[in-house]
Amino acid sequence: MFGNLFTRPPNGPADKKNPAAPATDAPKTETPKPTPVPPTPDVTKRPTDPPPAASASAPISPAPSKPEKTPAPQRSDDSIPDLKTLRIDRSIPRELPKMSEDSPAPASRRDSAKSSGDLPTKISSAATPAVSATTSSALAKPPEPASALATKSKPTNREPTPLPANANATSSTSAITTSPAPASNTAPIALLAAPKKPDESPLTLATGPAPTPAPKPTELPPPPPPPKPAQFQNLPATEPWCPPAIAEHFPELRAHIYEDNAATERVLPGGWRVVGATKRGRQHAHKATHREDSLAFNAGATFTILCVSDGAGSCPLSRLGSHVASRAVTTRLLEQLPKLEKSVAADGEKLRAELSAQLTAALGTACQALLDMAAKTKTSAKDYRCTLLTLLHWRGEKHELLLANQIGDGAILVLNKDKSTRRIGEADSGQFSGEVSCFAPDDNARDKAKKIDFIEPADAVECVLLCTDGIEDPFFPIAKTAVDLFRQLYAGVSEPLRDFRAQPLQPPILPQESAAGALGQWLEFEKRGENDDRTVLVLHRCPVTFPRA
Repeated sequence: MFGNLFTRPPNGPADKKNPAAPATDAPKTETPKPTPVPPTPDVTKRPTDPPPAASASAPISPAPSKPEKTPAPQRSDDSIPDLKTLRIDRSIPRELPKMSEDSPAPASRRDSAKSSGDLPTKISSAATPAVSATTSSALAKPPEPASALATKSKPTNREPTPLPANANATSSTSAITTSPAPASNTAPIALLAAPKKPDESPLTLATGPAPTPAPKPTELPPPPPPPKPAQFQNLPATEPWCPPAIAEHFPELRAHIYEDNAATERVLPGGWRVVGATKRGRQHAHKATHREDSLAFNAGATFTILCVSDGAGSCPLSRLGSHVASRAVTTRLLEQLPKLEKSVAADGEKLRAELSAQLTAALGTACQALLDMAAKTKTSAKDYRCTLLTLLHWRGEKHELLLANQIGDGAILVLNKDKSTRRIGEADSGQFSGEVSCFAPDDNARDKAKKIDFIEPADAVECVLLCTDGIEDPFFPIAKTAVDLFRQLYAGVSEPLRDFRAQPLQPPILPQESAAGALGQWLEFEKRGENDDRTVLVLHRCPVTFPRA
């Protein structure tokens, strides 16, 4: 019965120091773990005896280098066991299931048990004397390394340290039962589980703090859409051009026919022509208000008067002020200049003085007309504020003179026959953009009316142009860009000027037989931020002999 489990130590007597009691009389209580006793050397062992087999769960002593491999002792199958050396380990269950071919255990476990070729078939009595006989039939398989039987840990190349053959049986039993198996019939089946593959590593738990996840990049909000270009509407004015309260005192204003855009021209004796155009700005068209710019001209047999005026935007009745002021100047000069004596017209010095006085008086008359209108309608004179630019061209038998005056902003430009340009007078601009320091009918306007500029020699002049700030600002600085302006008037528009958003292409304007319509079309150019009224009045020689290149 015990022939397959226990054998006598080869070439030596059986160990009789610790005989074991029969298994049937032993109680089924767990034996407490005894304190390991250092092994006692066997004095009866001959030096020629081979070393005993290693215990199944003997601790592995760390060694700096790999020890030499000791061959396992050879056992004889026909050796007779000594029953006095038997000892039962009461911590192991008495009955264990057998894993035979007809076992009801799952086929996967039987296959796993068959495939594990490292399970031992026989256990030496010197190493494990306390294993029951029932286990021998269940574990009858080829030998397995001791490390696989103990813990099924990862295979290692180290060899277990051998124990002496005559070591105490209690120490061997304690080494095997370091981790007592639970009292269950399925415990031996767990020993037959498939060993771990060499490439598998045990699961390790992180002992340090959990790694902080990388912060997600902050998503920036999408940029705001670009501002849409201004969409201007062209709305008709909702209020009457002349309020009824003022129209009842001034019938001529009631009879005036207002137009948002207007153009005019006249051919004069002596080879001159006047061409003018005015246009309501997009800002006024969008707000459904009236144009505040005005132009006027008149001519006699020997003279021509041109006026442009721009009503102040902050004044509610400035459109009436610009209309009245420009016509007051032309009407006064049209009445007084034909009365000029021939003696004065023949003398150059007297003629200059007389024409200067007449122009200053006409400007004074325009200021007084605005004051009278405010007093008669019981309104404020500041409500009629406007700028006033005037040109007087005298064409006598002996003398030709050009006189100019400017009140407020705007520009008076001169183109000479040698293609040179210049600006006459100065704009009464304030410290900030769009600010004007002088308006009619303010008191300083009368002082400004006394400053008369002469354009000499008149016979060298090809063209004179008067414009409001609706033309001056887009061409700023207009004293330097005047050459571009005159080039378009004489050579046409082949491409928009620099910084212009759009400009209609045109043939030469002033050389045309009828230039008023073409000049009005020229005012349709677009430039960012320039939406004011535009007015231009030109006096030029006709027919045009000026070279267009």
